[in-house]
This record gives sequence, structure tokens and C-alpha cells, in this order.
Amino acid sequence: MKSPMIIGAALVASLFAGTAAPQEWTRSGPNGSSTRSYDADSGLFSVNRSGANGGSTSATVSCSRGSGVNCQRDYTLTNPNGDTVTGQRNSQRGLYGRSSSNTFTGPEGNTTTRYRASPRIGAVRPRARARRAIRW
Repeated sequence: MKSPMIIGAALVASLFAGTAAPQEWTRSGPNGSSTRSYDADSGLFSVNRSGANGGSTSATVSCSRGSGVNCQRDYTLTNPNGDTVTGQRNSQRGLYGRSSSNTFTGPEGNTTTRYRASPRIGAVRPRARARRAIRW
């Protein structure tokens, strides 16, 4: 007679061996629904949400590696009244810090861009430390 632990381990291993990792997830609740999908071939990750009152959001993210990590996110937001905001966020993370730019267009067609940069703490030259006089 085989041990129950061995039988259980074989059963779990056979379940995982026969199934592939899911590429799309859907979640629903009282406040709306959310669908996330990932395409491994192109590296695109997308999220679509719809609210219970009629608003919706959608976003697509793609990242690439080079001298650092560069990601681009395209998004659209729509409120229940039909007003839409579209935008694009580009972010870079590298050896010397990270930076990002966010460009979005409002419902009236006004476009705004915001930039942010933060140096890596170790990349900034440390300040000279004051030396105390030695007292005898």
C-alpha cells in the first residue's frame, strides 16, 4: 500500500502538468467587472474595467529591456457621462535612476505633459562630512 502523501503529491503534479498558465483573468463584483490579459509573445499586458454606474477604463502596457527597463502605458478613461480622457505614460528605470513622462488629453481637447525624475540614491555624490576636532 502506498503512502497517502505520495498519492497526493502525484495527483497534484498531474493536475499542474496538464494545465497551462492562464492568459486571461476576469473578475466581477457588485461595483463592476475587470478583465486582465497577457500576451506572452508580444509582451503586452492589458486591463479593461467597467463600473456599475457606466464608467470604464482600459490600459495597455508594454515593457522592453535595454540599458534599463522602459515601459509604455496607453490608457483611456470614460466616466458615466461619456467624458473621455486619453493618455500615455512612458517610464524608464536604469542604472542612475528613474524618470517618467505622462501626457494626457482631457475631454475638451486640452493636452498636458508632466515629467518626473529621481536619481538613484547611490548615484548621487555623497556630501563631504564635517570632521570634529579631536579634544584631548
